[in-house]
Amino acid sequence: SSKSDGDESGSGSGRDAGRTMASAVTWGGVALMVHAAFSAVHYKELLDVAGVESGSDFVPFDVKVETFVGIAIALFGALLNAGKFESIDGSEALSKLKYDRFWDEPSFRLYNHRGRALRERLAAANKH
Repeated sequence: SSKSDGDESGSGSGRDAGRTMASAVTWGGVALMVHAAFSAVHYKELLDVAGVESGSDFVPFDVKVETFVGIAIALFGALLNAGKFESIDGSEALSKLKYDRFWDEPSFRLYNHRGRALRERLAAANKH
């Protein structure tokens, strides 16, 4: 009994801790990408100070690796933070609904429609 009580009380905090960790991983990846951007800018400034000509789109290999590692870490953190994925097949969710639910939507019920106006126009046209 005490084990189940501990599981129930700990499940919410465990989920929150997991989300916090996933957010931290995501932000760590973002921070790594920002650092890579600053490193690239710093490298360009060092080349300018040294007077070395290089291609305008040249980026050092370590900055490229840092960028791709940052993207991978941020993506991994985002996937951890996404939670439980649901099935893409809708038949399981639709099988739980009753058939009447598909065709009897309250938003489709129209009581003030053109029929009344058309009936009045037809009645007026028939009088003439």
